[in-house]
Amino acid sequence: MSQPGDEQLSCQQIDQQIQANEASAKGLVQKDKDVENNHTTKVVMSATPFIGILSAMAIDLSNEEQIKARAILDRNERLTYLRKQKGCS
Repeated sequence: MSQPGDEQLSCQQIDQQIQANEASAKGLVQKDKDVENNHTTKVVMSATPFIGILSAMAIDLSNEEQIKARAILDRNERLTYLRKQKGCS
């Protein structure tokens, strides 16, 4: 959430970081949705004989995108708080 040097950021720099973080979070959310859609397809295919085993092995059970997106949102909360403290408009 907090990074060294945050207190020295200007209002414009804070805004730029927030915007960049929002774009990154949107990308991660989309990637997570894509992974979930692929999982659904693979789960359905896993019921198919012979192909099913290969499909089941290809399922990614990682929530990496969700964790990264949450970290970005937490960072933006900190930046928003800092923005208010500095009186940015």
